[in-house]
Amino acid sequence: MIDFRYHVVSLVSVFIALAVGIVLGAGPLRGQLAEQLSTRVEQLGVERNQLRSDKEVAEAGVRNRDAFTTQVMPTMVADRLRGHSVVLVSLPGATSALAESLSTTLTAAGAELTGRVEIRADWTAPARSEARADLVAEWGKVLTTPSQQVNRTPQRAASSPAARPAGQDTQQVLRDLLARGLVTANRLEVGESDPVGREVLAALADQELIALRGRVSTRADLAVVLAPAVQSLVPGQPTPSPSVVDPVPEWAGLTLTLDRSSGGVVLVGPASSAGDGGTIAAIRAQKESTRLVSTVDTGGSPMGDVTAVYALAEQVSGDGASYGFAKGAVAPVPSPVPAPVTAEGAAP
Repeated sequence: MIDFRYHVVSLVSVFIALAVGIVLGAGPLRGQLAEQLSTRVEQLGVERNQLRSDKEVAEAGVRNRDAFTTQVMPTMVADRLRGHSVVLVSLPGATSALAESLSTTLTAAGAELTGRVEIRADWTAPARSEARADLVAEWGKVLTTPSQQVNRTPQRAASSPAARPAGQDTQQVLRDLLARGLVTANRLEVGESDPVGREVLAALADQELIALRGRVSTRADLAVVLAPAVQSLVPGQPTPSPSVVDPVPEWAGLTLTLDRSSGGVVLVGPASSAGDGGTIAAIRAQKESTRLVSTVDTGGSPMGDVTAVYALAEQVSGDGASYGFAKGAVAPVPSPVPAPVTAEGAAP
């Protein structure tokens, strides 16, 4: 009985409160509430127009900044990389526009482009692990043989794959093979014909682990690795399965391998690649690696292209850092800006 009375009193209280609200809203407070709502709506309209104006001004500023940078770019980068050669390595998902604009800037800086290589998804696909292991077993010996002594394609077994050394890290050997075909830390080998390197790259391309854009006939002393953007999760879409292999650690390992095998590497990508799940973020998270590999998170913009050139010039001098505006960047561009090189390759 007590519970029933309690519920009755509660319901009566609710109805009384509702009635009081209706009476006040339709009577003494009606004008005041309407005026307050009208004022708030007008204020929101003003704020919306101001935000729209600010957005248009900001977009115009970015366009003008990019137009200015593009116009003065040849002067800004002239001779920064004279006497050096660069290879572009695109990771899966990196846009071709990123490579094309950067190629133009590198050429303006005096660098010789030895080619462009695209890493394919099969590089990490679990279904291709056996094929990768067979290739490593067949070609791994070129990593321990002097270049001048290896001048022919290894003999392919007719009936069975080559024996695989026990405990061998297939992915690391694969990275080393790619580095062997693309870059060198020995300046005396830069620009020299490299038949072994061509055969290694051809073997990787035959297995569809890489795609060659142009003829890579010589090894470069510098490399630029192009990172893809990180796709944001869209509400309503399923999240990636936990069983899907995360390729980012492999891309970070590949970048570090190219750096150890060359005169320097710069990792370039859009701002999102410096966020969670991005390749730039993975490199920046490794403090020891960050001092070796330079990163640029303004890729895809004229500013990013110029910054990449400056970062490569800094790599030549033995320095490296993280540049851009995203998390982990120490500055927008290297400071002081590396000086142009002379024809002999030394700073004036």
